Amino acid sequence: MRTGTRSFSCPKCQHRGTAVKDSRPVKDGTEIRRRRFCIACGHRFTTLEQLYENARPLRSGRLKETLSRLSRALDNAREDIAEVADAIKADEDSEPREAIER
Repeated sequence: MRTGTRSFSCPKCQHRGTAVKDSRPVKDGTEIRRRRFCIACGHRFTTLEQLYENARPLRSGRLKETLSRLSRALDNAREDIAEVADAIKADEDSEPREAIER
């Protein structure tokens, strides 16, 4: 048995210390059924936990920072593309180069 890292409260005495007695996957592995018991009063209860792929919490400040960086990168890319397009157009407008004969 291991003590859970999450803070599940006992439904009987509201104590936050619980331990997992048994874990089993259900519904094609997308959910886990856990049998838990309270360390304080010994009450047993079941939790049903859903698994999410890429479930990493993202703070709103971090999201804004990421979007800001992405926006700057897109602006820089647009400027670079415009410069390259202007250079190609200028090259096409210049005098034709002599063909290299082999």
